[in-house]
Amino acid sequence: MKTRSIVCLTALCVLSLAMSAQGLDYTGTGDWTNAANWGGTEPTTADATVFNDGAVATVTQTGEECSSIDVRNGTLNITSGDLTTSHRLYTGYPASAVSTLTINGGTLQVGDSASDHLYIGYSADSVSTVTLSSGTLSTDADVYLGAYDGTTTMTQSGGIFTANGNYGLYIGGNATATATLILTGGTVDAGYAGSARGITIGGWEETTGAAGTLSVVGDDAIITAEAYVQYSSGTLKSTIDGDGISVIGVNETAALDGTFTVLDSGAANGTYTILSADDLGGAFDTVNLPNANWSYNIDTVNDVLTVTVIPEPATLGLFGIAGASMLWIRRRSSI
Repeated sequence: MKTRSIVCLTALCVLSLAMSAQGLDYTGTGDWTNAANWGGTEPTTADATVFNDGAVATVTQTGEECSSIDVRNGTLNITSGDLTTSHRLYTGYPASAVSTLTINGGTLQVGDSASDHLYIGYSADSVSTVTLSSGTLSTDADVYLGAYDGTTTMTQSGGIFTANGNYGLYIGGNATATATLILTGGTVDAGYAGSARGITIGGWEETTGAAGTLSVVGDDAIITAEAYVQYSSGTLKSTIDGDGISVIGVNETAALDGTFTVLDSGAANGTYTILSADDLGGAFDTVNLPNANWSYNIDTVNDVLTVTVIPEPATLGLFGIAGASMLWIRRRSSI
């Protein structure tokens, strides 16, 4: 684990140096292809790009490219077409930056190797918001939501989010980071066969202590991870509605810890699978259930995490009275 920590810190140091370098600044509001907003020249694959001072750029065409993307106090929208950054994308730099990334169509491809990174929410007191409603966010690098000291919220209601790096998707990085991934729909695929991780919640490692939350709402999402690791500062939140809950499918091992919270949004009585793995282990420190009619089970034989809701005792009593009444009516009619 010490080796992993050194690698992460080294990557952050390299990223800090990269951030200090000059980039091609986008100013004003307009389409990515508007050369005037770039100072006269649209970026090529060799150019680092910077969005600051309230700049808002929208990608609508195919074949857009650059070397790196730095969304500082600015906004990047992907509505159609495609944008490829050959190295990395980061938001929330410098301190107190407010950054927005929105994908509601098209494709954003970040990095082409495991040495690249997608850092969302980098600096202290920064606030980063990512919204994916349709289209694709894809990367061959590791993804860090709440990478270092910032606050990050990513909401996915549709589209495809693929994190193909060796360590997949981190929700919460450094100890002072706060990160939340809210899934109400779409597809999430983290890690790949043989990779070290898939979804990790609560820091780079157990001692990091980042506040990371994975919130799954309803049953409209498809969630797949090569592995699942939840540390003591991580939270898994499951909101079960009338249609049920999306299952987190884990191809390899899943290690549970931290907090498990279940919210009732009109759930029917029954048992719901929250997570299914090839090898499930661990235990939660804290479990929050809607009321006493709910229970949970970490089944290490079948390797599933489930919750069950049963009718309230008063409701069961009413069912019993109704059943007795029907029986009495039948007996009376037979006399």
